[in-house]
Amino acid sequence: MFRSSRRNKSYCALDIGTTKVCALIGRLDEEGYLSVQGVGSSQSRGIRNGEVTDVDKTVDAITRAVSQAEELAKTQVREALVGIAGDHVQSTNVEAVVSVPHANRGIDDYDRSKAILKARQSLVTPANKDIIHAVTQNYIVNGNKTVLNPNGLSSNELGVRLHLIMASIAAMRNLWKCIRRAGYQMSEVALESLASSASVLTEHEKDLGVAMIDIGGGTADAAVFKDGCLRWTGETPLGGDSISHDIQVIWGLSFPDAEAIKKKLGTALPASLDPSEMLELPRAHPAHEAERKKRRDLALIIEARAEEILTQVRESMSREVDLRELHAGIVLTGGSSLLHGMDQVAARIFERKCRLGYPRDVRGMSGVLSSPIYSTAVGLLRLACDGVELNALDSARPPWWRRIAAIF
Repeated sequence: MFRSSRRNKSYCALDIGTTKVCALIGRLDEEGYLSVQGVGSSQSRGIRNGEVTDVDKTVDAITRAVSQAEELAKTQVREALVGIAGDHVQSTNVEAVVSVPHANRGIDDYDRSKAILKARQSLVTPANKDIIHAVTQNYIVNGNKTVLNPNGLSSNELGVRLHLIMASIAAMRNLWKCIRRAGYQMSEVALESLASSASVLTEHEKDLGVAMIDIGGGTADAAVFKDGCLRWTGETPLGGDSISHDIQVIWGLSFPDAEAIKKKLGTALPASLDPSEMLELPRAHPAHEAERKKRRDLALIIEARAEEILTQVRESMSREVDLRELHAGIVLTGGSSLLHGMDQVAARIFERKCRLGYPRDVRGMSGVLSSPIYSTAVGLLRLACDGVELNALDSARPPWWRRIAAIF
């Protein structure tokens, strides 16, 4: 259910990616639907694989994107929920069991908190990492491993399973500094694969078993759900920019030209093309003679990298997940999912059906936001507006950015 206290209050979400920074401002309307009031987007050149590489460029991109969104929304914001991704993010599943001294009375919130705290403390967090999410997967009561709410059940013991997600403190601190310099606060962070999942997946898919794969410019972020619970998350440091870079290097083009050819004429299905079809490459200089290449050769370049990206995701996923249990298949989203044939390559690699994921249940500017390009941003805004709890026993220890913010 939506929290009535959160309706009609505006929130801001920031998706700071390798290729673009997107800002959304919106709220829950009276019916509980996500209503987007403002959208802003700017080119990103200061982020690589989820980490800041140029502070000034990142600050400028954030400022431009949020300012555009504020202008359309006719309001100003002070803070934003920010997406986190990159290979500095790590995740693991942990579990713990605690005794229940009052078995006849039934399990209560205190017992749940005790079990969750013990599970969190079972993981020795590296000094350079901080836990950003602790998501309850399920509870274990009297041997039943599928309990979602143990309150009131009688048992001498209570077990819990958590999915813990950690991120580099340095990477988050650099992002926090950029947001501060742009004039805003970082209210919360959310793993981008969780945000994209909130945007494009249905509850039915999460129950059946589904893998969401968001292929952006710099990373491919994935999340697996089964029986309505988060089971696994993972990050692969390859994305659409890797494909463009291959075209750039192999054909000696500028990166913008390689990107343009990929989007206009690219496909990941070389077998679908006429072997004799040709394309003309952009000239590096007006004095140079135009060079022609087979379009099928372009497709072969794209297919090879697309297979590598999806194979890496599959290998990481299959170490923790039984892919045969993904009865709802694969949902592919993100800007690079729009490349022709990517869904068919994914279906072949995973041996599961695959569909493209589009942002769902959005009112206001839905025409602009109907593309998989905006799946993460829409999901981040949904998490902000819904007030979704992604940190079991959040009061145990506030994250470092809240501790720092308290100083200012």
